[in-house]
This record gives sequence, structure tokens and C-alpha cells, in this order.
Amino acid sequence: RARYFHPVRMFLTLTVIMFIVSGMDRHESHDDKKPASGDTVQTPTSDSTLIFDTDRGFVYEADTSDNDGSNFTWSFGTVKVDPDTLQRLIDAGHTDTKALMDSFGIEKTVFNELVFSQIVKKQEQGFENLSDYYKQKLPWMLFALMPVFAFVLYLMYIRRKIFFVDHLIHAFHLHSAVFLIMSLVGILYMVTGWETDWLLLYVPIYYFLSLQTVYQQGWAKTLLKGIAIGVLYFILGLISLSAVALIMFLLF
Repeated sequence: RARYFHPVRMFLTLTVIMFIVSGMDRHESHDDKKPASGDTVQTPTSDSTLIFDTDRGFVYEADTSDNDGSNFTWSFGTVKVDPDTLQRLIDAGHTDTKALMDSFGIEKTVFNELVFSQIVKKQEQGFENLSDYYKQKLPWMLFALMPVFAFVLYLMYIRRKIFFVDHLIHAFHLHSAVFLIMSLVGILYMVTGWETDWLLLYVPIYYFLSLQTVYQQGWAKTLLKGIAIGVLYFILGLISLSAVALIMFLLF
């Protein structure tokens, strides 16, 4: 009997390894860039706004536009909720959702109550910013993308009469391979100190090799379908990730 790695277990294992390696890599980078005694350390100010930066996550940036001097706020229609003010109320023992909503003047719709209750819950748990929260949830968010990728494969190869579960297994194996390559690149960089990002060029090569090997079509057709799969996966994946992120924030 030939033994194989279970595709789901392998995917989750390699996902965790990839995040551990990337976390170690970031930790080393941060250690190398510790502020000197005269450097300015970033802190929120009365004229700063929380924005998303692809390299640094959610960060405070100076707001040059006219404003009322408030920090980043949660928005409920026209009502703005300052997280610091909310945190002070929570620290003082005011944790009843409806009472807090009355304090801020938030309309008590079903959606507002659901969102606000989760904000209160997460601030009670030491919630700091969206970036840290979703980094913890990212393995499961990626897991949720596998059926999306399998569905795209199913659409592109619908004439091949292949079961959806077979596309799903291919999706797990393909993503596992990508995470393995990314982990090896990170490990090699930490061990040798050499720039190894060029090894990531193997990812698209492996991607097209995988499609050609599994579906046994010509290279021209595989190339065209591979590009179409990538574009459609990006669009559907972005929509799915947004939906999953919202569900995780509201329910977990």
C-alpha cells in the first residue's frame, strides 16, 4: 500500500510552518531596526488616522486634512466611537452593550448591535488592531479559499468530467507546495543571509507544471487557462476573503 500525506493535514501543517518562518524573519528585521535613543517612535496622536499599509499593517499616520482632532474611530452611520473612550468605559466596568450604545447614541439595529458587541468583546480580550487579529485567523481564512480555487478549476475544466473533490485535493496540494517554497526561501535567508527571493520564481513555474500534469492538456491551452484561473481566483478570492473576514469578526 502506498502512503501519502493527507492533503488537508499537509496544508494546515505547511501553513503554520510558513507563518512561523515569516514571523521569525520579521522578528529579526525588527531587531535590526530598533530605534536609537534619538529616534522617534510612532504613537497615535490627536491628529493621526489609522490607515492600512501593505508593509506595516494598520498604522497611525498624520492627518493633514481638516478634522476635529479625534483619533481613529469606529463608524456607525454618523456616530463615531473612539476606541480609547470605549476602553476607558470598559475598564470602569461598563460592559453592557445596549447601555454603551445609548452612551454613544448608536442606533440599535440588529447589525449595529452585532458589530458593537463584537468590538466590546474584542477590546475586553485585549484587542489592539485589525492587523494582529487577522494574522491569527489567516490560516483559517486561507483554508476557506480552497473550495473557491477548486470551484475555479472545476469551471475551467468542466468538460473533463472530474469530480469537484478531485479539484479540491489538487487545490490543497498546489497551495501546500507554494507554502513549502515560501518557507524554504525564508529559512535559507535566515540561515545564509543571502537574498533568496528569486527562488519564488519557481512558484508560477510549479503552478503551470501542476496544471499540465494533472489535466494533461497542451502547453498553449494550459498557459491560457492558467492565466484565466489566476485572474478569476483573484477576483473570487478577494470577495470570499472579505466575506470570511467579516464573518470571523462578527461571530468569533
